[in-house]
Amino acid sequence: MWRSILLVASLALTALSAPTSTTEKREAMKMAYTYSPELASFYNAVSKEINNIKDTASYQANDACNMASANANFPSSPTALPAPNNGSSLKHVLLAMGTQNYTCPSTLNASATPTAIGAYANLFNVSCIAANYPSLLDSLPVLAYQYKLPSTYYPTAGTVGESPETSLSSDYAMQPLNIVYSGVHTFYNTTTPRFDLDSGDVNNGLILGKKVANSTAWPNATQGEYGAVPYLKLDVEENEDTSTESYTNVYRMLTQGGSNPKTCENYTGEFSIEYTGLYYIYGM
Repeated sequence: MWRSILLVASLALTALSAPTSTTEKREAMKMAYTYSPELASFYNAVSKEINNIKDTASYQANDACNMASANANFPSSPTALPAPNNGSSLKHVLLAMGTQNYTCPSTLNASATPTAIGAYANLFNVSCIAANYPSLLDSLPVLAYQYKLPSTYYPTAGTVGESPETSLSSDYAMQPLNIVYSGVHTFYNTTTPRFDLDSGDVNNGLILGKKVANSTAWPNATQGEYGAVPYLKLDVEENEDTSTESYTNVYRMLTQGGSNPKTCENYTGEFSIEYTGLYYIYGM
């Protein structure tokens, strides 16, 4: 039964998604997906969404995404995060797949605590899923955590004015949903998150942020080995946008994994913990 669900939903999603420009490259980079209850549940939900919308005018006309609808379904958090800046509206919803990075002393030390030194993550555009299929959005970080990209695809750090290096490009689409690659998330320094929203084909600008609020993740998040990293609100400190908008805030939501161990008992030097999550980017 689940095999037929996977087949039907995968074919339907391919039809609903934008094709990549290089089929051969997409196939070569396609990840191997195996059955899990979460994956079967997700595809079952996809099938229901397709049945619900296949006869509607918006499906037939292939209307553009309505970000106001995506904003209306913004996730809740155990501790409410402050609202976006006055006048801001939702511009992008991005799925992040990567690592949270930490450092410990050079020798094992059960009394020492790991220090956060940033993150490396690839970003995939899920704005249309957030707008048109909000019931599916919550599942994406969970599935992405289960079916991770090989670590060789994670970006490396970059400096302002110099894009971080990554093995991905605009030709890559995360399978089986055909979600388009949109850029990278790194850190400018150990405390300043950086978002390069440049896929190679589409450049939506560069963002540097500053944390202003946080909330613990919901307890049903995928904990990984040490727990899910908190939800965050960032204010944009430096904005280099190639469009007419000016970015104001970034929210990290629906995180899975990524938290550090409590001590450096089993770690030395720099190390990484895998995580996924959604980033909601607001602007004027």
